[in-house]
Amino acid sequence: MKHHALVIDDDPDILEDVKDRLESLGHTCDCVTCQNDARAHIQKHAYAFILLDLEIPLQYGKKPLKQYGQNLLKEIRATAGYEYTQIIVITAHGHDSPDLATAVLRGNGANDFIKKPFPETGHTLEKAVRDALARQSGQPNGAASVLAARPATAKPTRNAQPQAFTAGELVFYPNKVELCGVKVLSESGLGHCRRMLDMLREKRRDRFVRIGGEELANRIGKAANAPIVIGTITGCAKTFRDNIKTRLKKHLNLICEEHDVLVRDDQGYHLNDEKITVRDGTGDGDIADDPANVPGDKAGVPAVPANAPGDMDGLNERQKWVLAQTGKGQDVTRARLEEKYDISAKTAKRDLSDLAARGRIEYVRKPHPGFYRRKA
Repeated sequence: MKHHALVIDDDPDILEDVKDRLESLGHTCDCVTCQNDARAHIQKHAYAFILLDLEIPLQYGKKPLKQYGQNLLKEIRATAGYEYTQIIVITAHGHDSPDLATAVLRGNGANDFIKKPFPETGHTLEKAVRDALARQSGQPNGAASVLAARPATAKPTRNAQPQAFTAGELVFYPNKVELCGVKVLSESGLGHCRRMLDMLREKRRDRFVRIGGEELANRIGKAANAPIVIGTITGCAKTFRDNIKTRLKKHLNLICEEHDVLVRDDQGYHLNDEKITVRDGTGDGDIADDPANVPGDKAGVPAVPANAPGDMDGLNERQKWVLAQTGKGQDVTRARLEEKYDISAKTAKRDLSDLAARGRIEYVRKPHPGFYRRKA
């Protein structure tokens, strides 16, 4: 019997491999590359089983993190119709973290766990799929029932129960601050709030610094060359917490409590040592995706022909270049894209995987190491 699956992974090679293996078993699949796209597909389609990579980005071009996959796993399991759908987690992390498999299976609702690269003997991907379908046998497709019950004109709604925020990475870019890939401080907040966070992101003896409100006001006032009162610090803290609470609920369906990120106690203000990690995002791939930071025609990048087929909305300059080349009948390899733009293999994979998921290009395996061409 043919079944339809959803495959979630940001590596185009893995997507192609999984698709080939599922087709060999007689099944079909949809492939997506990030958490947001997975959500959209789950609301619109009914899947017999799901293959989920834990380390995925929130949206295309963002940094992939294991916690996004874990959040998505919980969200799928809490979505009406998917309470009993078979979910197989695929990840390389099982090799370095022996406790991860147990945590994923018991704590987050996955039914099985398969490591990458996929084993060719023993507990193979094919066996995991067969076992999943055997467990599913005889049970109704809840997702299909939910979709069928919706009025034809009804818009899909997110039925997942909100999850508690457990941990996240706070990334500092020149023009914004993100938490778990969600913008929580933008250019309009780059005054006192940003100066406050820049001070609190520092660490001493493996924990974040503690700074009292009065001292923060004095330091920020000196930096701004204008005195400020302690009430300004209180206002900055409230604004930052409100942004986090509102935006994480909206974009990730996460509930963030007052002191989950920014703590105020008898030692002063500080970031939560147990739940927060910080990183300088200057120079990250998502910054480079800004057209102002990507080489353009002056760098010798061919312009995309005006009559190039397909919608160019949402594509970065590298992807437009790939479409321009494949539109001329030229084959593009991942290595060629990496060399052209001096980008990492991970970034090149995401660019190509997104184009493949959009149906714009396809991957041809032979001759080794394979290449991408315009999809007919």
